[in-house]
Amino acid sequence: MDSFVSICVPTYNGEQYIRECLDSILAQSFTNFEVLIVDDQSSDQTMSISLEYARRDQRIKVIQNESNLGLVGNWNRCVQLARGEWIKFVFQDDLILPNCLEKLLEATKLGIPIVFCRREFIFEHGISEELKGYYRDLQLPEKFLPNASKITSEEFCQSVLDNLWVNFIGEPTSMLLHRSVFQQFGAFNPNLIQLCDLEYWTRIASSTGIAYVPEYLAAFRVHQKSTSQLNHSENDFRRSLDPLVMLHMFSYHHYYENLRLTATHSKNPIDFKKRFLRVAYVEANRTKFMRRGLSDSEANKVTKVWNDLVDLLPELNLKKTETLKQKFITKKIQVRRRFHQSDIVKDRCYSSYL
Repeated sequence: MDSFVSICVPTYNGEQYIRECLDSILAQSFTNFEVLIVDDQSSDQTMSISLEYARRDQRIKVIQNESNLGLVGNWNRCVQLARGEWIKFVFQDDLILPNCLEKLLEATKLGIPIVFCRREFIFEHGISEELKGYYRDLQLPEKFLPNASKITSEEFCQSVLDNLWVNFIGEPTSMLLHRSVFQQFGAFNPNLIQLCDLEYWTRIASSTGIAYVPEYLAAFRVHQKSTSQLNHSENDFRRSLDPLVMLHMFSYHHYYENLRLTATHSKNPIDFKKRFLRVAYVEANRTKFMRRGLSDSEANKVTKVWNDLVDLLPELNLKKTETLKQKFITKKIQVRRRFHQSDIVKDRCYSSYL
């Protein structure tokens, strides 16, 4: 009997591309699926378009959240509502090729609960050449992973360590997940702004390994209104703290025991706890530095972001990192002797610990 797949389409003000997205889903060669469109209180025509498609195909179900849950909250809501053995996200502005489900399901025979494929990029008008280059560098996972259909947890961990904060796996549209991973590894982390998908793939695959289909089966659209672009422009400070949140998880959470073990025995060993404390100290001082050039209201926003993070991650309390103070002062003095401009000093000191 064919596996039953839940295709989850989290939506928010997606009227411009939702038809194209749903058409690509309904064109699948594999047909034993449900489509869950979970709308996060859109104010445009997304709901009416979705309901129109639901009237035409009984596999489509449309749910609207009672309140806006936010990006990751809506992803997790989709998973809660899904009935399938396998869960496939397709974002409202993305596409999947007609054989996408068929090919990804074939790869599940390898016995790994997380599968991904190559994805193409659709660049809309207004995307800079620099950003296009950034995405194109990520187009071939073989640049970062062993060229194999079955990648072990150890191989995956090493690739993560070699490419920290780089999402070389891809966005949720390129993934297929067995529902058991949500029971075993929990939900997507709502405390991350930009790296929420990368963190989740790492959380799973560092324990289970990952299966790879080296074919272009999905297309990720990059445009000015996409969530990725809005995260870069509107949440820049909070987004920049995502690596710190991930370092905390790498340091303390039991899901990352394999990653810590690999880091300890790698060619260039990493002590995640030490790195976390170092970056915490740098970020705390960067927060103070940023406040100086801001209005009172903007400075208060920055302070609130940092204080909220301290409440979330108690280890960020600077009393725990005070013993590192002299080390950082020494480092800054050394850098100042080489770079006299204060902004260069700050950037050099910050980047050397990431």
